[in-house]
Amino acid sequence: MVAGQSYSVTVTMQNSGTTTWTTGGSYFLGSQNPQDNTTWGLNRVSVGGSIAPGSSKAFTFTVRAPSTPGSYNFQWRMVQERIEWFGGSSSNAVVTVVSPPRLALSNCASTTPTTSPTAATMSCTVSNTGGVAASSISYGTGTNTTVSGPTGACAAGATCGTVTVRTNTTAGTYSGTLTATPGTGSGASAGYSLTVNPAPTPPALSLSGCASTTPTTSPTQATMSCTVRNTGGTAASSISYASGSGTTASGPTGACAAGATCGTVTVRTGTTAGTYSGTLTATPNTGSGASTSYSLVVNAALTPPALSLSGCSSITPTTSPTAASMSCTLSNSGQTAASAISYGSGAGASVTGPASCAANATCGTVKVTTGTTAGTYSGTLTATPNTGTAGSANYSLTVASAPLPTLTVTRTPLPMTAGQGYTVSWTATNATSVSYSCESGTLGYIEGGSGLAATGSKSGTANSGWVSLFTLMAPPIFGVMAPL
Repeated sequence: MVAGQSYSVTVTMQNSGTTTWTTGGSYFLGSQNPQDNTTWGLNRVSVGGSIAPGSSKAFTFTVRAPSTPGSYNFQWRMVQERIEWFGGSSSNAVVTVVSPPRLALSNCASTTPTTSPTAATMSCTVSNTGGVAASSISYGTGTNTTVSGPTGACAAGATCGTVTVRTNTTAGTYSGTLTATPGTGSGASAGYSLTVNPAPTPPALSLSGCASTTPTTSPTQATMSCTVRNTGGTAASSISYASGSGTTASGPTGACAAGATCGTVTVRTGTTAGTYSGTLTATPNTGSGASTSYSLVVNAALTPPALSLSGCSSITPTTSPTAASMSCTLSNSGQTAASAISYGSGAGASVTGPASCAANATCGTVKVTTGTTAGTYSGTLTATPNTGTAGSANYSLTVASAPLPTLTVTRTPLPMTAGQGYTVSWTATNATSVSYSCESGTLGYIEGGSGLAATGSKSGTANSGWVSLFTLMAPPIFGVMAPL
């Protein structure tokens, strides 16, 4: 028998006496071994009527097995209540009482947390620690979960198998109690709390912090550089880039971890002058990409220096020793500054001018100057930059020869008389001063002077020893002699 379970039993007694057994006569079937025990839930069974002598009575009644497993005596005898026990006892039956099915859940192990769409689980070993087999097992669990395990018979003292509670694939926390219930007997339970994390978001690229080098001047390329990030929850295993016509794009192409900065992507124009507009895109192998527009300018290359000489004016002719000259305005019509300007001219002339000239500017005056020697100075004045185009202007400058001096001398009286007074007057042309001397053949030098005005007179008393000669010189190299 199974402890605590109820059973229908029959005990048959024969009335071998001379008295009829009746209910009113307080005749009962009573428990024995030990007498009046209530091991089976009762100790008296009514005869339920009358049993005449020589007749037999089958007492059918319900007993409940003891709650504690073990071996128990099952024996009965007739009794007239409060009078006596009589007759013989029934055969003693030693009844083995065993425990009912008793399930246990042990060694529970969980796979948690998981990431959606993977379900979380908890698995336990189902055992029957009872004394009789469990004929069937049913299971229960919390909401939004399923449970599976062995449902057939499970022998006493045996391991029945594994029961598993499984969550849905939706992200969340699943808490509840797993129960295993046999058809009869006692069940088992185990609490659980299982977590399914949200599925990670796919790669999601972004382009930020974009900075451009624009405009540039051909042949220098214009560029735009941006930081590439993966804001998704999953690594991007590869990245590709695209940009508009006439440009190239380069950046990190390998794996980029979730939530990480991948590197820098740069879109680069060609070297040809123009405006390059378009969209830079970064695309992962899976997930969402990113894009940003750009407009980059490459200006035409600056023209080199181009010098010119204009507005030239000359001081010519001059008279030796005054030099002749020509002055010109120096300009640079190029888009690039001219530096280290050198100058050239024909023979016998020198040139001065500015050493540098800004782009699209008037730089100053260039002057070519002749020597002081009389003559014609012809040639080409050139202004040459370190790079680019030179400017030039032809010139023809004249320095005329200086005219010869002339001297006109008069004296009074004429002729002079020794011991008498005299006056000498003179006029010189092309001279700034005159000098004079009076000489005597027998007395030598008598009188002279220099630094006299170009026009003037001299008075004195004639000397009887003079020769008849009076000389006036008109510096610097020409002389005129006049007799006294």
